[in-house]
Amino acid sequence: MESLLSFDIYLFKLIHGASSCSGSWFDNFNLFVSKHSQHIFYIFLLIIALIRGKKHWFSSLITATGFIIIWHLTDEYIKPFFQRDRPFVELGTCVFGLKPSSASFPSGHTITAFTMATLICLYNSKQKIICAVAILLACLVAYSRIYLGVHFPSDILGGIIFGILFGIAWFKAIEISLKLYYED
Repeated sequence: MESLLSFDIYLFKLIHGASSCSGSWFDNFNLFVSKHSQHIFYIFLLIIALIRGKKHWFSSLITATGFIIIWHLTDEYIKPFFQRDRPFVELGTCVFGLKPSSASFPSGHTITAFTMATLICLYNSKQKIICAVAILLACLVAYSRIYLGVHFPSDILGGIIFGILFGIAWFKAIEISLKLYYED
C-alpha cells in the first residue's frame, strides 16, 4: 500500500512539476480547461445536436441531465465519504488558480467529464470522431486537475472509473425507462 501511495505522489510531482504556477500560457490553458470544462462539454453537446439533427436533441438533454446528477452526487455524497486531503494540503505544493475546499478523492471534474464523454460515446457510437473528441476533452480535464496541483493521479483514476460507471448506468437506466414507457 505504501508503494502505491509513493507512486501516486511521484506521478503527481512529475505532472504538477511541469507547472510554473506563475501564469505561463500552459498554466492558463490548463486553468481554462479546468474552470470551463462543463461549458466546453455543453457547447460540444449543442454542436453535436445541431450537426446530427433533431433526433439527437434528446440524447444531448439526457447527457446534460446525467452531468447535473453526478455533479451533485459527487459533491454531496461521494467526496464527503472519502475525505482525502488535497495535494497542496498534504505536500504543501503550489496551486495555480483557486484552492478547492472539498475533499480530493475522487476528482469531481474528472467524474463529470468522463460521465459526459461516456454518454456522448454511447449515444454516438458510430461517430468515431465525436467519440474521440469527447474522450480527448475528458482527458484534458483530468490532466489539468493534476497539473494545477489540486488532485493526485489516484483521484483522477477514481474519477475516471466513477464517471464511466455512472455514464453506463445512466445510459442503461434511460434505455430501460424508454423501453418500459413505449411498451405500455
